[in-house]
Amino acid sequence: MTAVRRLGAAAFALVLGAAPAAAHVAFTAPGAVVGEAQEKTLMVGHGCGADDPTVTLRVRMPPGVVDVAPTAPAGWKVETVTGAYGKPQIYKGAELAGGVVEIVWSGRLGAHTKGAFTFAFGLADGLKPGDRLVFPSVQQCEKNVIRWIDPSEDGETPAASLVVGAGR
Repeated sequence: MTAVRRLGAAAFALVLGAAPAAAHVAFTAPGAVVGEAQEKTLMVGHGCGADDPTVTLRVRMPPGVVDVAPTAPAGWKVETVTGAYGKPQIYKGAELAGGVVEIVWSGRLGAHTKGAFTFAFGLADGLKPGDRLVFPSVQQCEKNVIRWIDPSEDGETPAASLVVGAGR
């Protein structure tokens, strides 16, 4: 094999190896600011494998994320799960004991199709610039499940995350 062919084969293998990591559930814009209205979109890069379309996406809200209002993509339905927060959250000066703790989108997204899932929310007053908010997600497909729950950004199945930035 010539050096050019070896280099080409190595580059191809590198691209194949990187593809799954680039296809996780992730926010299109990774920052959020306390005191400002947030509207964020999670992108699902693909189904759970060849010929295995996504049918449900469940996303858990981390502490500090309040006043959650999701929207449903065309052809999908959206539900919210409410519950008590681990500890009361202060939002716009009011103490909140509970609210939406999980969003569940249900529909059908082709195995090789990207999907966008949007929700609005607020950030509790106690969050500070540099805080990292981790949103564990479970992607249910017709045949398999992928749990995007690893809090480490370098993990095999990293959870989506946002970093709190400084306000204006």
